[in-house]
Amino acid sequence: MPTWREFQAGRRAQTREFYRRHKRLRLLHVALLALIVAPVIAIVLFLDYGDSLGLPIGAPRVLASWGVVLAAGILAIAVTAIIAQARWREESRITETFVTIGFFAVPVMWWVAATCVLDVVADGRTPAGCLVGASALIFAGMGWMLAWDFAGPIVDFLRARDSSRS
Repeated sequence: MPTWREFQAGRRAQTREFYRRHKRLRLLHVALLALIVAPVIAIVLFLDYGDSLGLPIGAPRVLASWGVVLAAGILAIAVTAIIAQARWREESRITETFVTIGFFAVPVMWWVAATCVLDVVADGRTPAGCLVGASALIFAGMGWMLAWDFAGPIVDFLRARDSSRS
């Protein structure tokens, strides 16, 4: 029966070997980081420098910003799903699947942050309830992500421990 430390060491070795065999999947982690930063850059570019991009003031800039926020959130989920599916197919690891479920909070958190924190609204008025509700939703989303991220390795450890008993 493996200990937690032995289990973690084995997982690190499996992960290195997996990404050595699948070099293209290694690049998806870089794409994931870019997708997390893209909404902030898009909001700043579209709202502050929309004249240079040929966007009229008001709703077109806001809609362009929202489009990037939505697309980045959906693509982040898709990237984690691709990685999870590849890992599951080869190693039956559930951790990446749990991370994908956790990433479903990203579009919600971006929507709240863009609306309440960055004031991405067409009429310039921040919606009521943003002061308390925004921070609560962002913290709840972070809690959701972290809970799934921590639950994955624990479930994999319990599965490995049960399979070694039989």
